[in-house]
Amino acid sequence: MQHGSIMAIVMTAAFAGSFIQAVGGFGYAIVVMSVLPLILKIQTAAVIEVFTSSVMVCVIALRYRKSIRWKLIALPMLVSAIFGYIGIRIQAEAPEQLLRKILGSCLILLSVRMMRKRTQRKPRSLPAAGLAAGMMSGIMGGMMSIGGPPMVLYFLGVTDSKEEYTATLQMYFFLSTLYLFFTHLLMGHLTKEVWIFSLFALLGLGAGTAAGMAVFQRIRQETFRKVVYVFMIFAGIYMLFT
Repeated sequence: MQHGSIMAIVMTAAFAGSFIQAVGGFGYAIVVMSVLPLILKIQTAAVIEVFTSSVMVCVIALRYRKSIRWKLIALPMLVSAIFGYIGIRIQAEAPEQLLRKILGSCLILLSVRMMRKRTQRKPRSLPAAGLAAGMMSGIMGGMMSIGGPPMVLYFLGVTDSKEEYTATLQMYFFLSTLYLFFTHLLMGHLTKEVWIFSLFALLGLGAGTAAGMAVFQRIRQETFRKVVYVFMIFAGIYMLFT
């Protein structure tokens, strides 16, 4: 595939993913990591996703910073940092085909979980729920740069409004992706190819984030939750059959 075609695909994937995340709170990593590994090495795609998503979630978190629930972030963030490093080590050493199978399996299992969860209730044990979510998010984020789905389930269950959910989730994403970014940097994974493709991804990401935030302002709470659920289901199905 020609270099120009790859850049166009990277920009398009970044636009679509950032639009969906700005509307529903997550989805950028799922879209990008569904598309880029088809044209790039999975480790290259993962580092591009980590770097560019850190920019996007920082912008969204700052936009809704007054609604951030900091107390809900601390425990899962600490656990995610520990297991995120483990995930990166696995990514660096495991066969790429195995990583693809794990990625597809994780997404479909989480989508089924979302389908069966008809109503959102406060978890009986916030520490236990945060611990489990942080562990799963760290492993999935380190291995495949897709640590969002476990935290989506967690924050949807412990926040009271779409603004609170989005602000808290995006701040968590910012802190976790920043940690993963510097870990990749120290491990020498930020190659010239990563920087070049990241610049084109940022162009698509900027446009997608602006468009998605405009839609977010107009969407109703119940419709918002349905958007999150439906996208999660289709993302899992897509990864299972492709």
